[in-house]
Amino acid sequence: MGPRAVRPYLDQTQPDALRRALAVSAQAVGAVRSALPYDVSQLRRDGGYCVTIQYSESRQAVTEFAQAFSAEVSVAPVESRTGWSAIDAHTHINGVPVHAWTEIPTPGEGAETIGADR
Repeated sequence: MGPRAVRPYLDQTQPDALRRALAVSAQAVGAVRSALPYDVSQLRRDGGYCVTIQYSESRQAVTEFAQAFSAEVSVAPVESRTGWSAIDAHTHINGVPVHAWTEIPTPGEGAETIGADR
């Protein structure tokens, strides 16, 4: 018996929503030149899909994403990791919610918001 072909899972109940989320993923990843993502996910949510992009310890990548899509970057301590900060940016691209994030080793307390122009 020969090797089995691996076929990607395609949600047949919402193929247009999934295709739109995949296209948005490609657009978002392509807009960031400073780093490649560690992970990109398309998840079912609220009758459609959302996209999550994780960068490996790259504040610059999340900031670049935010600038490209007019999002704000928020910074807050990671409760489960002393001395680490979570860097997040949320936006919608072509109607699809997108969240880019990373965690970086940075001591500090409280949360701050950085405008998309930084």
